[in-house]
Amino acid sequence: MRKYVIFSVFTLLVGCATLTNGPTQKVSITSIPSGAVVTANDVSLGATPVVAKLRRKNEHLVRIEMKGYEPYEVRITRKTGKIFYSNALLLVAAVIPGLVGFVVDASSGAMYELKPKELNATLVRSASVTETAPASPTSEDITVRKKYDLIVLPEPPATKPYVAVMDLNGVGGAETGNIAKTLSDPLRVEFQKTGYYKVCDRTHLDMVMKEIGFQQSGCTSSECAVQVGRVLGVEKMITGSVGKLGNSYIITLQLIDVSTALVEKSVTETAECKESELIYLMGIAAKKLILEK
Repeated sequence: MRKYVIFSVFTLLVGCATLTNGPTQKVSITSIPSGAVVTANDVSLGATPVVAKLRRKNEHLVRIEMKGYEPYEVRITRKTGKIFYSNALLLVAAVIPGLVGFVVDASSGAMYELKPKELNATLVRSASVTETAPASPTSEDITVRKKYDLIVLPEPPATKPYVAVMDLNGVGGAETGNIAKTLSDPLRVEFQKTGYYKVCDRTHLDMVMKEIGFQQSGCTSSECAVQVGRVLGVEKMITGSVGKLGNSYIITLQLIDVSTALVEKSVTETAECKESELIYLMGIAAKKLILEK
């Protein structure tokens, strides 16, 4: 009992958030292509992929740069974390110690939570590089871009199926895992842009996954996707993977009917290309999945 009282007083004096969170938060930063230089408020954090420890009490302007590409910037903001409200309860229960905890959490920054927790940047080639680069008709990355542009979809239907797009699964190691994570949101945008589907919001998908105790990184089977789809109330689920064999990247997509739990369509696209061109290879796979009979 005495130990419990001592610990409770210590918690009140130090602050719940300071004990639980600490003054820093880890933020995962990836990019396509990888190897880009990352800075936060002009302080170097290394090259992508990198996990940065950022102080919770400050906001951070993160800049991702690579020669030949447009700089990518995003502001990481802070908001009051849930653990902060524990001190509010403690303040009511014990005014003076709770107030001390408030002050400690505020001064250390532990009461704050940084958003977003992950940054996945797809870098775009700068216009100057594109204009001066020699056009080679035999270049594989040019072919990938041209293939994407040449696939023209017919007019979308008036009635659009409601679908959810799961995060892509990286096959074959950390490199493809980071690429898959970075391509997942652009894939959702690609399907939304075609006008063929009504796409479930990523935030809603993550919330449902959390409620049923799943993580997207661990939900790789069609059975798991169907279970998630039924909770979401969608008609179809789109799953996929990114792999690498030698110098070639492989992107596979599947369209699964939630009511029957059957794979309706499946496409695989392979190309020997640069990481920066994978967004086009992904787009080709998305268009072909729609066109597949």
